[in-house]
Amino acid sequence: MLNAATKLHDEGICDGVALQGHYDNNDFAASTDWPNMVKPLTDKSMSFSITEFDVAIGLGSITSTSLQQQCVHETAQGAKLAGAKMLITWCMRDPESWRGASAQPLPFDVAGNPKSHYWPEIDAIKATVVTPPP
Repeated sequence: MLNAATKLHDEGICDGVALQGHYDNNDFAASTDWPNMVKPLTDKSMSFSITEFDVAIGLGSITSTSLQQQCVHETAQGAKLAGAKMLITWCMRDPESWRGASAQPLPFDVAGNPKSHYWPEIDAIKATVVTPPP
């Protein structure tokens, strides 16, 4: 996909892409490596966004909210540092997720309350925003 996007960029057809980010035990390590994953895009000054971002728990190695929090934190930091323009969730509350409420993948719980990692992550993402010089 990255090769196709960079080829389209070279042909003047595409200036950026949106990448989905659905994580669980099978790709916990990959979720923290956005700078390397998007290097083909950033090498060509292409913009990218991460859409449908979620982290499911109860699947393999992500079995607790603390591991979910770690994955969300590292993904958000890595994505922002790599230059992501947006980090978007698909819906807000766990019961609205296509992954099922039991996986608890979204930022707000069944009752609509923010999870413990929600506001610290918002603050961390804000702190990594780099303002370009005038």
